[in-house]
Amino acid sequence: MQQVAVAGGSIGALLGMKVWHPKTQHAKFRFGLPAILFPPPRRCPRRTILLLLCKLAYSMAETQYTYSDIERHPLQPFLPPDAQILMLGSFPPPKERWCMDFFYPNPQNDMWRIIGLVFFGDKTFFEGQRDDAQCTKVGRKVFNREEIVAFCEAKGIAIFDTAQAVIRLQGNAADEHLEIVEQTDIAALLQQIPFCHAICCTGGKAAQTLTEILHCAIPKVGEYIETDFAGRTIRFWRMPSSSRAYPLSLDKKTASYRRMFEAIHLL
Repeated sequence: MQQVAVAGGSIGALLGMKVWHPKTQHAKFRFGLPAILFPPPRRCPRRTILLLLCKLAYSMAETQYTYSDIERHPLQPFLPPDAQILMLGSFPPPKERWCMDFFYPNPQNDMWRIIGLVFFGDKTFFEGQRDDAQCTKVGRKVFNREEIVAFCEAKGIAIFDTAQAVIRLQGNAADEHLEIVEQTDIAALLQQIPFCHAICCTGGKAAQTLTEILHCAIPKVGEYIETDFAGRTIRFWRMPSSSRAYPLSLDKKTASYRRMFEAIHLL
């Protein structure tokens, strides 16, 4: 889009951004295209003022559209008081893809199958069936929320996400289609779980966001680094995504999570 704008198509590009709303929330689109359309003058203060006013008006219009699409997190953090690990994803999928009111609610996400394999040797351990109208949207296989909650409380597994508010650039929860508006206050979460010394990120977007919060390097997938944060030493684990879009077999994902749970003595 920007290459076309340079060739003289800035006006059309701006109109297209307003009509079709492609992935244009990024600063390079919000400010780059107007700057190309109105090149900086050399010796004309009045035109300079006009340029600044045009950029400001455009930015305000784009921000107004963006804020109208902000989606806040629909769940409260799950924080058992004796939690030893905090699992962080990026953000829940759209509500129509949920099969339960809890984290990792999409039946097409394999997190609870991975946990079932790691702790019980059975990928269907947390699965159930239901027969209602929602089944036409998410399928008949669902997760048993009560069993999952009881298990996480017993094992000391806290769960939330790295984003409190996002914009969905498309209608899904894919990492590349989420723009984070507000990061989660991880320090505030840790204050409520004083025995937690491990944080596990369950995807690339979550890991990238957490590195910004902790001001540390990003670990390799399946490994951890140690860093000091919020008055304690934290093991920051970066785990493979439980999404089926992530190119790794279920067995290999399970093996990676098993090593992590063994290392923090939950298994």
